[in-house]
Amino acid sequence: MPSAQVQITQLPAAGPITGTESVPIVQNGQTVQTTTGAISASPSQTQTFITVDQEPTLMEPLAILRLL
Repeated sequence: MPSAQVQITQLPAAGPITGTESVPIVQNGQTVQTTTGAISASPSQTQTFITVDQEPTLMEPLAILRLL
């Protein structure tokens, strides 16, 4: 029996996330499962920029390169 197509916005809201919830992800072109805890523990990329007005990030970092 085929399942009904449901949009993500039609799903009920989640309760507090504990880190043990299984979620599907695409890794190297293959759909696999992981947990919310593994995702939150994965390394993140950070950028350091020197800005005039102490912006936490730049919307268009290439603009600075054009000025150089």
